[in-house]
Amino acid sequence: MHNLTKATLLVAGLALAAQAPAAPLQIETTLALGQTLEGQGSVKQTGDQARVKVQGQTIDIRGLAAPLHLPRQRVQVQLLRQAHPLGPQTRLSLTQGEQHWLLASALSSGSSLAAGRQLIWREGQVQLSNGLGQISAIPADGDLGVQAAWRECLRVLDVRVPAVESSDSEPTFDVAYWNTRAKDCR
Repeated sequence: MHNLTKATLLVAGLALAAQAPAAPLQIETTLALGQTLEGQGSVKQTGDQARVKVQGQTIDIRGLAAPLHLPRQRVQVQLLRQAHPLGPQTRLSLTQGEQHWLLASALSSGSSLAAGRQLIWREGQVQLSNGLGQISAIPADGDLGVQAAWRECLRVLDVRVPAVESSDSEPTFDVAYWNTRAKDCR
C-alpha cells in the first residue's frame, strides 16, 4: 500500500477513535430507584474515575471523559435515580458556587438538560434542542457557547443503540454537561 494512503488511513482512524465513545458511564450507588440524595460532599477524581462522598454514602463513577475535571473542594451534591421503561436513569449534579457539573447515564431522547435544553436522538446521533423547536448537532469540541460569562460544555460519553429496533427499544446515552470560565471545553 502506498505510504500516503497508509498515512491518510491512520489519520482517519485516529480521528474516528477520538470521537468514538470509550465506555458507558457508570454511576454506582446503593440509592434505590425513585430516591434523591442531597447534601454537601467531597469529590476525589483519578483519571476517568471519581468517588463522591455525601451523607455517609459513597458514589463511584467510571467512564468519565478525559477533559472533564470535577471540583476538588466541597460541593453541593444531588443524586437522582429514576425508573424508566428503557432502564434506570441516574443523574449526578455537583454545584460549587455558580459552577455546575451534570453526569447522567442511560438517558433517552427527550431527556432534559439545563435552561430548557433537551437531548434528542435524530438521524442516528444525539442532537440538542433548545426547547423552542430548533435542533442542532452537538459541536465536536462540546462547546455550546457562552451564557452569562460561563462557557457551556457538553460531551456525549457513550451511546448504546439496540441491535434490533422495535417500538419498545431506543438508543440510550450518557453525557457530561458543565460550565467553565475557561476559553474552551478542554
